[in-house]
Amino acid sequence: MTGSSSQVTTPQQTWDDESALCAEELMPRVITGALLQTIRKYFCDADNIRSELLQSYVWNSDKRLTKIDIVTPELWDKTRVEKRPAVLVKRAAVRSRNLAIDDSAGESEHGTHYVVQIAGSHVVTAVARTAGCADELAQSIWFDLIRWAPAFRSDLGLRIFRAPELGPVQRVNDESWEHYVSGLTATWVYEGEWVLKVEELPIKRIDINIETRT
Repeated sequence: MTGSSSQVTTPQQTWDDESALCAEELMPRVITGALLQTIRKYFCDADNIRSELLQSYVWNSDKRLTKIDIVTPELWDKTRVEKRPAVLVKRAAVRSRNLAIDDSAGESEHGTHYVVQIAGSHVVTAVARTAGCADELAQSIWFDLIRWAPAFRSDLGLRIFRAPELGPVQRVNDESWEHYVSGLTATWVYEGEWVLKVEELPIKRIDINIETRT
């Protein structure tokens, strides 16, 4: 990689694609969209790409023009790896953690407020025909996610966003062709909040004493 001592710049308007970030509240799929948009915006202009080895891989929304695929695994056509590398963004496991008794965070005129901690991770995988390309892609994205972590935390309201691990390069033999992959992990934590307001139910009481006949 080049420019390791250069000034860090975060891609502008990272979260402005409503098709990828179509949610009124923070959900894991919003983080998926944010990662996709950030990586795409980084690779959409050769001037953004610090690594000289990767500057020819300019992303374009037109599949006929793009030099790199940046998608979720479900949308990736693996036969295209013969022509261009790919970056795959996939959500991993998500867990909830209690922060209070019964998850209650107090009362207000709007109802009872609840909160839980939501923790999860995403795996970003670089795929290429050569080990060197896969490794350079993964390293470049990994270092950039470390640099962009403050923007993810502030813009998405995350308590934690980190890119703690970069995996090794591995060769994958798939039928008549082979390729190389290198993955990295991004972990995140946020607080999920909601309000419940008890309204008058149409059924006053539910009788659980069921009479059985013999």
